[in-house]
Amino acid sequence: MLTLNFSPMKKVILPFLVAIVVMAVGYSVFRFTNSPEGQIVTAPLEQVRIAYKKSVPSFPIFVGIKQGYFAKYQLEVMPVVFESTNQMIEAVVRGDVDASAVGAAEPALAAEVQSPGHFKFYGQVQWTKDNFLDYVLVKNGSPITSIVGLKGKKVGVAPGGASVIYTQLFLRHFLNPQDVTIEQLDPKLLVQALAAGSVDAVVGNEPLGSIIVQKGVGKVLLERPYTDYVPILPELTGVGLLSTRFIEQHPVVAEKFIAAIQEAFEFGNTHPEDVKKLLPACCGMTTEIAALIPHLGVYSGPSAINRDVLSRFADFLYDQKLISTRLDTSSLVYP
Repeated sequence: MLTLNFSPMKKVILPFLVAIVVMAVGYSVFRFTNSPEGQIVTAPLEQVRIAYKKSVPSFPIFVGIKQGYFAKYQLEVMPVVFESTNQMIEAVVRGDVDASAVGAAEPALAAEVQSPGHFKFYGQVQWTKDNFLDYVLVKNGSPITSIVGLKGKKVGVAPGGASVIYTQLFLRHFLNPQDVTIEQLDPKLLVQALAAGSVDAVVGNEPLGSIIVQKGVGKVLLERPYTDYVPILPELTGVGLLSTRFIEQHPVVAEKFIAAIQEAFEFGNTHPEDVKKLLPACCGMTTEIAALIPHLGVYSGPSAINRDVLSRFADFLYDQKLISTRLDTSSLVYP
């Protein structure tokens, strides 16, 4: 039997060696991450849990990881995928995550009405006539050649009251919206519905349009239905949320996150072709479809959010009965 006998000197040395091991383990928090080539992160990484869904506006999170912007500020972003914008917002409100990727502004403002004070807006996406994501599409071979031709037809849209209201508002410029049946369908089913003929047209955002065209199912009937015909919407199409609790508990980390995501926004605005290479991994689409997407939107940080536009957008939602009360938006923008 092997017996270990420690001399007095060994009893002194052993705790010292244990301490060295503990220090070495502790040092492991100073670890490498996805950073620019040649850059070594030598400070402890702060974790930020961020909700996203597999859609185009989520790309800045993955740009920030790939380009090393988060690593630059000693941040480790932990993306958590959800099926919808509403689920992302609910996760922020519950405290399950610290932030959300950019998503539709309407459900964020509705959540603020229902459960105020849980988040602030750290960024936005806007649509313009030259940089948009919204289309009306019809099936290949359809006799419908204009929006007027949708009279008496069925149009598919994504779920949610906002999709219905926005579609009615744009249709109003061409015909009586009451003459069109609007059916809410899961985005995954819209392509199938158009191919099967159970709807005569679909209205939606990328990558829906590129998927329909790439699969040979349909063609574009009208570009920019929401951008051109829905007041206010293009000026504040989507917003990213940062948890108020996270801001209060980790103010310095919150500032670093804002700085890093701002750099990711700027990269996306100036390098759209490079961003498209990331879309298959982050947004659940094929390389072929990602390459077809013509536009990504225009992204900016909190300092660019126009507070007057935000207030008018909230009033617009109230007037359209999409939120139940008038909302004071004066404190919604970070910081």
